[in-house]
Amino acid sequence: IEFMKCYLKSPMNTNEHTINEATKNYDTIIETLTQSLNRVLTQLQLFREKDLKKKFDRFDDGAHATYDIIHEYRKIQKILGGKLGYSFLKFFRRNLYSENKQYQKSYEKFKKAYKFQSSRSVIESDVEWACRDAQQLRVLWENANSSAEIINDFIYTNEGIMNHFVPKYSFILRFIPKGRSNHMKLLRNMVSAHIAEDIITKHKGYRKKDLRRYGLFKSQNTGELMIELNKTETTRKMLDEFVKTHHCVTYF
Repeated sequence: IEFMKCYLKSPMNTNEHTINEATKNYDTIIETLTQSLNRVLTQLQLFREKDLKKKFDRFDDGAHATYDIIHEYRKIQKILGGKLGYSFLKFFRRNLYSENKQYQKSYEKFKKAYKFQSSRSVIESDVEWACRDAQQLRVLWENANSSAEIINDFIYTNEGIMNHFVPKYSFILRFIPKGRSNHMKLLRNMVSAHIAEDIITKHKGYRKKDLRRYGLFKSQNTGELMIELNKTETTRKMLDEFVKTHHCVTYF
């Protein structure tokens, strides 16, 4: 599993390197699965229009081809709903949580240190270091936002083959329950992300119970994390304006 190797065994520790490597492997995974899925759906459509309209015929070779196609389709579902799919989402969800949390804490320190209220509120003698600190805040926010976008891309690329008919729990020795299955965890995160999108884009009233059903802890609830990130966009725009107004690029 390439992307697992990327963040578990990478000799480099920077967020940029980790994200870049994981993203490359993610793109490969998505491209492979998309090609397979498109091939399966195309062939299914052909059989639906031709062979599947026929009555059962024990001499019909189309039945065997249909079985092979559906078998491949199910394999794709198992890959996404297994350890690979959920581990990928979990990695970027964890990064989204940690970077946005760090951004919010650092922004409060920035406001207090420079009495920052607007792009013009910082005194001239503090501008040089305020610029550098503002740039670091922007880096933190972009890192969190990139993780959110990767999660969104992953979810909306693969939601078409997800469903609710999945095993709810995983077991040790096939009979001792050890918690929710990876497939169920992935599904819950997908649903919470959809709820968050409705809240953000359609301005629906925020109700914690709508999201908490899919994860009591914020760090494990994709939808709640996306809403938290969305709340920080105003401060990010203020930082952008500050950097632009003071020509901060000269200090980097």
